[in-house]
Amino acid sequence: EERSVTTPRESLLSHFQDALRSCTSKTLAAQENTQVCLPLYRNLVLMERVSDKVSSARGVCKRLLKACPGSVPICLLLAEVEARHGTSQDTVKVLQDAASRHGQSAELHHALAKCFLTQGDTDSALGALVTCAQAFFNLEGSSEDHTPQRLYSKLLGQPVPLGYTSPSYVEGVDHTTVRGEQLYLWLNYSLLLDLQGDSVGSAEMYESAVCSLTSTRDVQTVWMEYLKYHLSRSQASPDKMAATKTLRELTNRCLVSMPTRFPRQQSQGHWQDYSFHNKVVDLFVGCLEKGERSAAYENFLRMMPNNVNLALRALEHAFTTGDLQLARSLLATVPAGQPPCLGLWQLYSIPVSWETCTSY
Repeated sequence: EERSVTTPRESLLSHFQDALRSCTSKTLAAQENTQVCLPLYRNLVLMERVSDKVSSARGVCKRLLKACPGSVPICLLLAEVEARHGTSQDTVKVLQDAASRHGQSAELHHALAKCFLTQGDTDSALGALVTCAQAFFNLEGSSEDHTPQRLYSKLLGQPVPLGYTSPSYVEGVDHTTVRGEQLYLWLNYSLLLDLQGDSVGSAEMYESAVCSLTSTRDVQTVWMEYLKYHLSRSQASPDKMAATKTLRELTNRCLVSMPTRFPRQQSQGHWQDYSFHNKVVDLFVGCLEKGERSAAYENFLRMMPNNVNLALRALEHAFTTGDLQLARSLLATVPAGQPPCLGLWQLYSIPVSWETCTSY
């Protein structure tokens, strides 16, 4: 969620400049420094955007691309600026230019396909996904029927028809290149099958991706796309009850399969992070009728009793629906052994302040 900036822009720019100087090394090349400072640049562009300095945000991206023309994240950052503040044609142009320069970037082709879909251009979206698979292979002079399904299957290590001879990679592409693009190759293949009307095959590819990827962040990305895919199908389904039941089961599977405990980088022990789980809960609860949300929150809190932010969301829901009894029962699910934090004080102060106000 983007919020307005209250600190003077000049002060923030000064802080960004200090941070960039501190993180830039004279011993590194410009591209390496840009990569190291990328999180700072992302926030700088965001600050310029919410300060209504869109031209400055574009200028930052273009200067970075000049210094680091091979950076896919910066291309995507510029495309995001155009998507939020420019025209759809501007966004398409940025992504098409970037995809033509970085033919083997599955993420750029994915972004381009999604951009076309927001414009209702399914054919162009399919074309971007097909081009992505073809960009990895040398297809000239081949008499084989190299369908995009076969090419994606080859890239992802999936079965291909018996007797099919896969084409060779183009120059500069090897197994390491393909491994680095696995996340968005899976997402592109799933989206391709969905747009071709193969809903069963699309769901199978999402399932395969969840089981095949090893990075927690990558698996989280797939889960969110998979849930959104089912959500869109449930909204179009004539049997809303069955569709919601399927979505609920998939949501629960996602929540119990993803870790919440992560090792601390600078010290021993672990820390708990429910941020992904709360995004999943928000996605599911958002598709329910208001009268069904209280039960859903209670169910999720039984699954994650230590999730203070989720308890806050549930309490706020109880507060806005005028159910003080539900608010009290939700408070009872928060363990007394939780470490003191602002969130817990908020949990206990909401119903207390409400009782005080309603007693007059």
